[in-house]
Amino acid sequence: MNKMYIFYLIIVALAFGINIYLSTRTPKADGGESGVAPVVQMVIAIPILLGSSLIFFLLHNTEVVKDLPAIFILLPFILEVTYFTFTKDIFKVFSSDFGGTLIRSYVSSIGLATIVGYVLYLIF
Repeated sequence: MNKMYIFYLIIVALAFGINIYLSTRTPKADGGESGVAPVVQMVIAIPILLGSSLIFFLLHNTEVVKDLPAIFILLPFILEVTYFTFTKDIFKVFSSDFGGTLIRSYVSSIGLATIVGYVLYLIF
């Protein structure tokens, strides 16, 4: 079993934890709706984990993976940004309402988790 699958799992678990921290670090006047953010993050992250693992599995014997294996650490972040672009929610990043806060927390949590996963990949 390749260690990349473990790094994908670490990225998803870290994104969940970071999203909990981002959602609960300051009290918001949203009527308690920020509690749903980590749950939605996990619902989005599980297909991203499976998709990243499938893409890596299908391409693991190619020259790209053999030459640049660390580039595949970015797959969860790329897939999440692609998902939000496809659903046109990426434009909410710049809004100041609650929807923009949720999208920012999703994108920043997977981005921070990807950075940590990349550093762990370089260490191990």
